[in-house]
Amino acid sequence: MAPLPPLTEDSVRPRILAGGRVAGSGGLVRGPLYSRNSIDLDKYSTEWVFRDLRYSPGGTEILLLSKYARLAKKLGLDNLTAFAVDMDKFRTRPSANYDIRGWPFSSIDDGTFWTGRSNGSLRPADPRVAKVKSFLRRHLNREPTDKDVDLVIYTYYGSDAFTDEYTGGGELYYGIQDSFYNTRGRMYWRNYIMGNNSPPIRRAQKRLISMGTVPGSSRYYGGNLNSNSNSNSNSNSNNTPTTTSRITWEKKFVKNMPTNEAGSLDNFKNGNKVIQYKVGRLNKYMSQNTFIKMAKMSPNIAYNKPKNRILFKNPFTRENVKAGEINFVILKDAATKIQSVVRGKKARNVVQTAARRKLLANAATKRKQGQSS
Repeated sequence: MAPLPPLTEDSVRPRILAGGRVAGSGGLVRGPLYSRNSIDLDKYSTEWVFRDLRYSPGGTEILLLSKYARLAKKLGLDNLTAFAVDMDKFRTRPSANYDIRGWPFSSIDDGTFWTGRSNGSLRPADPRVAKVKSFLRRHLNREPTDKDVDLVIYTYYGSDAFTDEYTGGGELYYGIQDSFYNTRGRMYWRNYIMGNNSPPIRRAQKRLISMGTVPGSSRYYGGNLNSNSNSNSNSNSNNTPTTTSRITWEKKFVKNMPTNEAGSLDNFKNGNKVIQYKVGRLNKYMSQNTFIKMAKMSPNIAYNKPKNRILFKNPFTRENVKAGEINFVILKDAATKIQSVVRGKKARNVVQTAARRKLLANAATKRKQGQSS
């Protein structure tokens, strides 16, 4: 079966109904196009929808148009015909300006996101972000936001593509969560270095495994990590427990300062507060910023989680790491401990010598006074 040819205004216009609906889409789209929650339509990429679903060309065209209509609704666009034809060019690639193939990416791959390394380096700019922004500027009456860019990327790749939390596109691992963006569409990851806590993750907005036929029967990716299915999707709260305990940081003396192998690859410094975890019998350490990136929550929130709560996947073994398997430590150079002990011993010797001399002097004074009397 030959691939679907590029969409044209003449082929699209007859299928567009009032309100941006697509004629014939009733059996293919479960749930309204304007739904904030995940629907089965989100699962499929525009690139491979023809191969994955094996619909007839007419059915595939309806499915693609429905995806484009859903995206247009989320972007607040009215002219669906022109938008759908232009969006379809990412699939057919008439020029290099529409080629965004490759590993999934996100809006913060624009070259302005600080990696957290001590040398102040930025995540390399992905030229595909600029292509998506140029596309959006042709249809929006404003500058594209992070959320606008991510919606286009999410629609093009399909939610099933974002299965890896630790590589490209990991920011969209939990789906398009409304709470991941502020009211101006800025992704909160841009601020995580400053210690912002992860907002709540709404279960119904996670990437969809399968759509249930009755309410509550749908299945979602991502387990229950930091999930909050009852929260308001527009909430900007930090999902902090009502009663929390402050972290008790324990001193950890090491002969050689370890490396932040799961993050910046920089060596830690004496006095750094880090999170300790294990790879087999070996102790590994990650910075607080790396922990926030991987666990999607601040160290203080993780400290107050139940011991059996899964926080993140071990970057070396891919096994789940639970709250009871990590420690919050302050790295201390073991050499300074030895020096401190030596200095303390010397100081005690000085004090003890001075005390003995004082006692001897007092005793001598009393003897002289007794002899004179």
